[in-house]
Parts: sequence; C-alpha cells; structure tokens
Amino acid sequence: MYPYYNSPKVSIIVPVYGVEKYIERCCISLFSQSYENLEIIFVNDKTKDNSISIIESVLNKFDNRKAQVSIIHHQENKGLSSARETGIQAATGDFITHVDSDDFIETDFIELCIQKAVEENLDSVITGTWHEYADKKIADFSACGSDDIKTYTKEVIAHNYPSNIWGKIYKTSLYKDNDIHCIPGISYGEDYAVLPKLIYCSTKIGFIRKPLYHYVHYNSGSFTNLFKWKNLEDLILVEKDTRQFFSSKHEFALEMDIAHLKWTAWTLRRIYETNSDEKKAFALIGKPCYKFRYFKHFGINHNILLILHQLRLDFLSKIYVKLSKALIGKYIRKK
Repeated sequence: MYPYYNSPKVSIIVPVYGVEKYIERCCISLFSQSYENLEIIFVNDKTKDNSISIIESVLNKFDNRKAQVSIIHHQENKGLSSARETGIQAATGDFITHVDSDDFIETDFIELCIQKAVEENLDSVITGTWHEYADKKIADFSACGSDDIKTYTKEVIAHNYPSNIWGKIYKTSLYKDNDIHCIPGISYGEDYAVLPKLIYCSTKIGFIRKPLYHYVHYNSGSFTNLFKWKNLEDLILVEKDTRQFFSSKHEFALEMDIAHLKWTAWTLRRIYETNSDEKKAFALIGKPCYKFRYFKHFGINHNILLILHQLRLDFLSKIYVKLSKALIGKYIRKK
C-alpha cells in the first residue's frame, strides 16, 4: 500500500439523490478503501430522502475518514451531470474517480488504480466491472480495449466501447487543462460528452483487467428501459456537444455519424414499443443519414430499423418492432 505522505491524492466524487436503499453499502466501500490519501466529495443534489443522514451515520463509524469527507449541498435539484460538475470543481486531488451512489467498489479499487497509474505514468486507468443484478452478477471487461489513444476514442464515440466515466480514474489535470465539463441539466447519456474527451486528451492509458467496480442494475431499470422525451433531448445535446469538440479537432466524423444512427435506431424502437408520438420523434431526430456502406457497423436489428426509416417505410418498422418484441417475450416465457 502506498503510504499517505508520498502518494497522489485521489478525489472520489459521489452525486447523491434518492439512494437511501443503497448509499450505506456505497459509503462502506469508500470508507474501507485500502488507499489512505483520499478526498471523498458527496454532492447532495437536493435529495428528498434520508440519504444524507445515512452517509453521516456510516461516517461516524470511520474516524480515520472524517477529515477527508465533505458534503456539498445543492439548493435545488440540478441532475446527475451538474452534481458531477460540482464535485469536479471542488476536487483538490491529483486524480479524480466517479462512483454513483447506488453502486460500490472493491476495497482495493483506488490502491490498484493508483499503483498502475504511478508505475506506468498513466493519465487514465480503466478497470473491469461487476454488473450486479437481483439474482446474479456478471464480470465485464468490454471497457478494457486498445491502449492506443486514437483507437480507444474512436471506439467509444462509435459506441463499441462503453462510455461510462465510472470504473475509471483520471488525472485531474485532464479536466482542468482541457476545459472539459459535464453538461448542466443532463441526466441521460451524460458520460458520452465527457469520456471520449478525457481519453483523447490523455497521453497514456492503461487497464486493470479485474472487475473492481460494481454497477447496480436493479435500481435503474425504469430509468433506462422506459422511453422519455427528456432522454432523447439529452442525447441530442450530448451528441451536439461531442460533435462540436471533435469537429474542432477534425477527427472522428464517421464515428459520430455511426453514433447518431445507433441512437436513432434506439429511438425508433422505443417510440414504437411505447406508442409514442412518431412525428415529434422524427422532428427531433432529423433527416435519416443512413448509407448502405454503414451496414457492417450495425447489428441486424439496427440495420432493419434504419433501412426502413431511410426508405420512409415506418409503418413496417412499427410492425417489425411489435412482432420482434412479441417473439422475444414468448421465448423468455418458455425459458
């Protein structure tokens, strides 16, 4: 373990809103870290439940961490992205890592990441993930890809690598020196506007092919699976911001187009599954830009939806979505 006096300081940023069922476990995993030189910043995004009092109660059992913990209170609910930005601006550590308050981390998460970063002079360290479901957990190493900066950035932009900012650790200077910020008011797809920039601005990245971050799915099903117009509006803002950043670098235009088509297919499926307003969705999405040379970049379902949409055969898209959903549901019931 790196001793306190000669180890980099790590700021852990934790947005808090409506997580009283999960925050105790999260806090214990943070306060029990084997790494000593920490700053743990909780951002209370005007939560309406008992999350903050639970944090304070757990902290009382960890005297060694009390001086390292701060709670910043928003006067109004600003959303996940703004809460993270508040934490980033308050951070005084050499490195930053993000932990969602319904998730938790292994006790050696910080230590292993810092050891890797220091020994190999890395700007960003990326770890494996445990996906936690109600009845099982699955190890995922899809974020541990190419260590070539341009290749990794390209794959994140095209949604071939996950774009989440948690499960990683970054030099704080990546944010400060490159004017990288979380978009205010965004609560869906917000990481996509941050991770590609952090990786692109890194000089060197590395991986720990071990699941060290526990991502909890059973608290987010309704948020991620149900179609919301706000989600689509957030995606549009996130894409616009990311496209502007990389357009100024004259990089990754193809990957941005691929990303746009992927979330277009996501939108088409969601609006047909939920019988939402098609005209409103089409107005937000804009004109289709699918080209048949893009075929290899998508799975069969996305290609079918995109081709039908390109040909303006949206009534067939609706039939396809309804039939495929019914067939999948029938298959699951049989199992």
